[in-house]
Amino acid sequence: MVNFYEHEYHKKFQEQKGVITYKDRYEHDCRVADTRLQAYNGFLPRGTRGLDIGSSNSAFVHCARANGYQCLGLEPGENIGDDAVTIRGALGETFLNADHWDWITMHDSVEHIVDMNLALQQVWNLLVNKGRVVIDLPDYWKPAGQHHWKSIEHLWFHTAGQMQDILHKNGFTVEAIKTPIPGQLVFYAVKA
Repeated sequence: MVNFYEHEYHKKFQEQKGVITYKDRYEHDCRVADTRLQAYNGFLPRGTRGLDIGSSNSAFVHCARANGYQCLGLEPGENIGDDAVTIRGALGETFLNADHWDWITMHDSVEHIVDMNLALQQVWNLLVNKGRVVIDLPDYWKPAGQHHWKSIEHLWFHTAGQMQDILHKNGFTVEAIKTPIPGQLVFYAVKA
């Protein structure tokens, strides 16, 4: 699965689907990143260290840095995103300091991970005490989220309750579940 994301997902697979150009996609993702950051205001304190897992084209990382966050991205895909702010590799296969990050975001990425429980345990280990995680995933059962039913890309199709239970079982306290972007569920959780 990692090979798919490293070598095919961002270029070959997206081109076959007829997705908009890289420049247009980046501009769209910057607008979405701004919306996300506004929604996270107060939950993610400015000036703190963050990691965006599955950072793709680095749009969220760039916007977070422009808004006063110390943010890096983690991206398994090659030839995607900004090498100056992106760590290349997959979660669990790349060395990252434990107990280092004040917060971690996972935008549209957790549903792509084969072993979600293992990934969340790794996220827990990377966070400082009381570190925060924001997980954004499709709300498949709402009309605005139905376009996310992509069996070749998405491995998991959790409801809000299921995802909340998974987070709890992996050591997180969910403080809120919000929908700042139509068709998306956003979980605000703290390392318990």
